[in-house]
Amino acid sequence: MICYRCKNNIPKDAVKCPVCGVKAMPFVGAKTCPNCGTVNPVSARYCINDGYSFAKVTVGNITDDHEEEETTTAVRVKRKKHPFLKLLMWALIAIVCLVGSSIVGYQIFKPGNYLLEKHSTEALVKAGLKDITVKVDLSRTARLTGTVRDQHEKLFAEAIVKEIPKIGKIENNIVVSKLVPKPEELEKIINNSLKSQGFPGVVVSVNTAFTASIIGTVPGEYERNKVLSIVKGNKDINNIKDNLHVNPSLSQPIVVTQDTPPPHTPTPSATPTPQASAQPAPTPAPTPKPAAEPTPAPPQTATPPPPADPQSLEGTINKGLKSAGLTNVTAEVNENLDVTLKGTVSSAKDKGKAFDVAKKAKGAKKIKDKVFVVEQ
Repeated sequence: MICYRCKNNIPKDAVKCPVCGVKAMPFVGAKTCPNCGTVNPVSARYCINDGYSFAKVTVGNITDDHEEEETTTAVRVKRKKHPFLKLLMWALIAIVCLVGSSIVGYQIFKPGNYLLEKHSTEALVKAGLKDITVKVDLSRTARLTGTVRDQHEKLFAEAIVKEIPKIGKIENNIVVSKLVPKPEELEKIINNSLKSQGFPGVVVSVNTAFTASIIGTVPGEYERNKVLSIVKGNKDINNIKDNLHVNPSLSQPIVVTQDTPPPHTPTPSATPTPQASAQPAPTPAPTPKPAAEPTPAPPQTATPPPPADPQSLEGTINKGLKSAGLTNVTAEVNENLDVTLKGTVSSAKDKGKAFDVAKKAKGAKKIKDKVFVVEQ
């Protein structure tokens, strides 16, 4: 073993160098001289004992250890760069595969679910349920979310989606919450209804407390009650302030269709002229005047009954439905007096009862069916 300070030989069992006293420590990465067996540092080009050259001798070429070390270092640098490029290449391949699989999965599964969601949403909007969202997953399970006014509309939405082909299970997460319109929207709806039913001179204003103030003039009490029934028919109105004025002069006069015939007065018979005679002629008795016939009253045209009010007709049908035990069915009447029945029943017999109630209501024209049979 060689001392790394004074380069003298140290016995193998020595703890310190016998010359300089340094702790015996072998060279790190030392190499042995093939000629004398002396241990030399790894960077030594010649043996420290006999001067042996550690140059590598090959046939036709002599390569120095320093050159070999530089070549090895260059190779190591290249090897370090190569794994990074390879890793980058594999990362790009993985990204391309993920994007491709996502596109293929979307093309295979998403269009079917998208069409189911589209058909379900269109059916709900057609039924008047615009605040409900439908999401369909890969297992064909439809999840319903949104808000409705009551439990009846919640069950009605579930029944509509259930009728869509290829829909499996249904998760009904709809929240029952009364949706109150804005006062200006409610005011516009009521005024349009009054105008369409022949009351353009009556105006209704709605405040934030949903109190309706009615201003205008009507010809009679009948028209006044009709205006009040139209305003009361809106369920979102809490109070009504009646400021209507009744002016009978606005009513149209009665039209006489036939001319009144003049009273018939019979003409008295002519009295014969008495002939001249010697004796005076007797005085004839006075002819009694016929009693005057009573003048007949002019015939009046029969006033046609007022047209049915959509609000009152709707209230009549809904009362009939409730009295028949059909609490999950409601009726809506438009301006043309067409009745639309909406809701759910437990049997076809109950569905027929609902139609019988609507048919018996006076003034109803067409009856549209939006009643679904849902087995309990």
